Amino acid sequence: MLEDAYATGDKMTESLSNSPTISVIIPCRNEEKHIYSCLESVFASTYKNVEVVIIDDASTDSTVKIAELFPCKIIKLDKNSGAANAKNIGISQAKGEIIYILDADAVIEKHSLEKVYELLTKNPHLAGVDGLWSYKPLNKGLFPQYQALDMYFRMTSQLKTGYSFYWGNGSAIRKKVFLNSGGFNTNYLGAGCEDYEI
Repeated sequence: MLEDAYATGDKMTESLSNSPTISVIIPCRNEEKHIYSCLESVFASTYKNVEVVIIDDASTDSTVKIAELFPCKIIKLDKNSGAANAKNIGISQAKGEIIYILDADAVIEKHSLEKVYELLTKNPHLAGVDGLWSYKPLNKGLFPQYQALDMYFRMTSQLKTGYSFYWGNGSAIRKKVFLNSGGFNTNYLGAGCEDYEI
C-alpha cells in the first residue's frame, strides 16, 4: 500500500508546498505531570505552520485543563479506548499533510518540526521520517535511563541502512500514506504495538 501512495512523487511534493501544515497529534491519558512541558516544547518550535491536536483518552486528572492553556484542538473521549484509537481519531480530524505523533510525556527540540518538513519536501519518495530519541532521559530513575540509552542505541545503529518501520513517538508520516495503510490497528489496546504494526 505504501507504494500506491507514491505512484506520483511530483504530486506529493506539490501537495506539501500548497498545504505545509504539520499536524502534531498528542494522545494522552492522565498526563498532568508531563503535558505542559510537552506542549511548551511544541509551541517553541521554529516551524510555526503547525496545528496541535490533543486527544484526551478519558483522563481523570487535570490533563485537559492544562492543555487548555495552549491554542490546541482538544478532543475529549468519554471512554478510555487505547492509544491506537485515540491517534486514529486525532489524525482523522487533522488538517496537515504531515502527521507528527508525539507522546504526552515527551518533548521535542525546537528545530525538529522544521527538519521534518524540509526532509519530506526534498525527498518525495519517503513515506515518513523517524525522530532520534535522546540518550538523556527526561525523567529520573534507572528505567528511564535504560530506556533512553536502549532506544538511542537501536536508532543510531540503523541510521546507515534506514528504517523499514515506524517508531511512533517523535516521528512523522505523510497523512496520505497513513490513511492508505488503514491507520493504527485498534486491536492493540496497549501503547507501542500499534506503531510497529503500521
